[in-house]
Amino acid sequence: MINPASLLPGDVGSFIEKLDNSLNDLMPSNFFSVMVGGDVFGTFLKVAGLEYSIDPYIIKEGGRNHSQLHKPFDGPAKTGEVTLEWGSMKRDKMEAWINSVAPGYMFRRNVFIVQHRRDRIPFRVTVLVGAWPKQWKMSDLDAKANELATETVTLVHDGMYMVPIPMP
Repeated sequence: MINPASLLPGDVGSFIEKLDNSLNDLMPSNFFSVMVGGDVFGTFLKVAGLEYSIDPYIIKEGGRNHSQLHKPFDGPAKTGEVTLEWGSMKRDKMEAWINSVAPGYMFRRNVFIVQHRRDRIPFRVTVLVGAWPKQWKMSDLDAKANELATETVTLVHDGMYMVPIPMP
């Protein structure tokens, strides 16, 4: 069988081959365990707001009349607020951390969000640098409701990066 990537010129063929191989590495997100500093914080089923954006700087050149020229770095990059939802967390650690958010206290922590497969094997770690809790919210306490009592934590951070864990 002929590899279609081999029919394309040089760099394009190797690019498509690498892309084809990387599609096999996609994993569903199933659950997340979270560590704050070196302490285990809890497990969560949803992590929302992992984002990083850079606003472009628009230059209207005199000789370029058909469109604007976009350059990066109109200002510092922006990170989103990360929300951890439906968690079973260590409440004493959460209370101590959110109560320490005050001037003069060391409340910023590195947060490690470990993404696991269905068989509980970790495959990716997202690190939030200098994070602190902005909001901790519990679901309504209603004895008549037939819902699980859930918790939500919203974190603010200075930056983030992801580290893949090599699969055996």
